[in-house]
Amino acid sequence: VDTGLFSDHRNTRQMVREQARGKKFLNLYCYTGAFTCYAAMGQAAATVSVDRSETAVNWLSDNLELNGLSDPRHRLIQKDVPDFLAQAGPEMGHFDLAVVDPPSYSTTRATGQHTDLAVDHPALLNAVFERMAPGGTVYFSTNHQNFELKKKALNRDRITEITDQTIPEDYQNKRKKIHRCWEIRI
Repeated sequence: VDTGLFSDHRNTRQMVREQARGKKFLNLYCYTGAFTCYAAMGQAAATVSVDRSETAVNWLSDNLELNGLSDPRHRLIQKDVPDFLAQAGPEMGHFDLAVVDPPSYSTTRATGQHTDLAVDHPALLNAVFERMAPGGTVYFSTNHQNFELKKKALNRDRITEITDQTIPEDYQNKRKKIHRCWEIRI
């Protein structure tokens, strides 16, 4: 059963909620928008959520409505994330807080382009950094097993792995970590 809610990120969602007040929030690969809902509940000034799946974007729209959070300040965009990052104009502005939780592997149907997060994450993250305001924070997470962050290929150096803070107690005793997560300061 796909609930669209990944319980292993409930600590991370709470972190976003606690930091969102008055901030412009970006949720890339938003899926059902749980992070967006938490940012909205935390009184984010605005949110932008991007996913290439129309089904996911519609699901997020429903989740905002069901939680009493529907508001024009919460913008939903159906687009491939790399295209969004490349094409977003100056009217999009910069973001104070972002969550980037991409799939480990993906293929863009229109172009047939394959993405392997283990190889391609530096280009993705560097493009995200360009959309961030000075002093902003990016939370980058992956469930890709044996993932190694290529810090030297990133245009930022204030990078802290916060995996242990983001994994709830009931996931702590698993043999492998269910996800890994980094806080990147701009």
